[in-house]
Amino acid sequence: MAAPEKNEINEPASNMELKTFQANFRTLSQEEGMEEDCQKNPLKIICVGDFTGGVRTKGIFIKDYLGIKPTIRCHPFTCVDFYLKKVEWQKPDHCSRNSIVVQLCDIAEMERFSAMTKVFFKHSQGAMVFWGPHNPSSLAGALQWRRKIKEDVSLSIPCVLVTDNVTDSCVSSIKWIGPGKIFESELALDQFCKDNSFVNHFELTARDWVSGEKSVFGQAVNCLLDEILQSEKKEQSCVEPTSQSVVFEEVDEICLRRLGRDVEMKTFTTNEELAVREIQSDRLGNIIVKILCIGGVGNIGVFVHDYLQVTPPVRGFRPPALFVDYYLKKMKWLRNQTEKPIFINLQILEIGELGRFSSLWKILSKECLGVLVFWEALRPSSLTKAIKWRKMVMEDCPSVPCLLVTDNLGKELLQWIGAGKTFESELALDQFCKDHGFVNHFEIASRDWVSGEKSVFGQAVNCLLKETFQSEQREEETSM
Repeated sequence: MAAPEKNEINEPASNMELKTFQANFRTLSQEEGMEEDCQKNPLKIICVGDFTGGVRTKGIFIKDYLGIKPTIRCHPFTCVDFYLKKVEWQKPDHCSRNSIVVQLCDIAEMERFSAMTKVFFKHSQGAMVFWGPHNPSSLAGALQWRRKIKEDVSLSIPCVLVTDNVTDSCVSSIKWIGPGKIFESELALDQFCKDNSFVNHFELTARDWVSGEKSVFGQAVNCLLDEILQSEKKEQSCVEPTSQSVVFEEVDEICLRRLGRDVEMKTFTTNEELAVREIQSDRLGNIIVKILCIGGVGNIGVFVHDYLQVTPPVRGFRPPALFVDYYLKKMKWLRNQTEKPIFINLQILEIGELGRFSSLWKILSKECLGVLVFWEALRPSSLTKAIKWRKMVMEDCPSVPCLLVTDNLGKELLQWIGAGKTFESELALDQFCKDHGFVNHFEIASRDWVSGEKSVFGQAVNCLLKETFQSEQREEETSM
């Protein structure tokens, strides 16, 4: 059979709806290569819910499931915690087992009101929604979490309802099913789950750090795995590729590989994005500029608050962000004296040390236009971390300008440039910045919550803005 000509293939491929893309988008339910694929791309399960009223939190049940040595009490946290576990999953009616890496994301209660919730939900494939009879209002919170998952997650993911009925040893569990109780009967609970799209429900009545996957928490995880993997198998079985679409898939195999797993593709031409850094504007015409502050230095949040001129000033040596903190500033910026001022909505993201190891790093760094990389003069080892952060930025955002910022706050000013110091001379520092792709460097030697944009932190931001708009102008000139 003669191979189709190039023109005959390209013309229909430009507007073809790729109906067999599901077969390339996910392969978790395929028997061949399941173990390898799941190790590279863990199944993400989010654990959400309001305060259950008990003495435990979601995190302590996850640690029991992982077999971590039990602690007396696990206090609530802010933002999100991540856990990984390798699970042996057995397909129904099959004797063989497959190893699957599960990523459990414990999302804090207050994150339901955060703008970052949608980011935490990204790429999730299942959810465990917690509530507790000790705090009946948490059931209403569970419904709100369920609705938020439906709104923020593009694909329909299975959810299970988990009841936290664990109490202290001196207090017995609450009976919450029966006449006059929260649910009149088991049938009422089943109907509640059906009405609110919960695939199943489980009750935790005691801690169990021995049973692992056979514990109640483990049964809930296995239930989600069954739903996720079996539903994917059904989706793939419903797809019947035609001979014409197979030809197009073979021709555009390189294009598919470049698009990646997280693209919902309908056509080749409209969904393939070019890796071009663009400056966006809001509906009022203000330019949106997103800047990342990274490095794991404890004073980053203090510097940002001082730059924003928060009154009264925050206390010094604030603990670093656990994961990410978000700041906004509206500013009027002058590119030069001859042009009109530019109105900018500045978004500053302080990313904690956990962000460097998180799968959400690419999402947090998306559409950023500048990066401030911090290190502490009191801790020379933090300079090595700064280099690692810089490499991550170069991998995901190669064209984004980066500045090196030295945190030299302390009781006394530390001399870190000179013979026998961290850098032998200013020339050595300049060469270091040049070798690692830093466009400039700044040193913050004292707090300044008065100067605002004229402070050292403000000068670093202005330097990033100049680099951003100059590179944008150069791109426009070259494209003309």
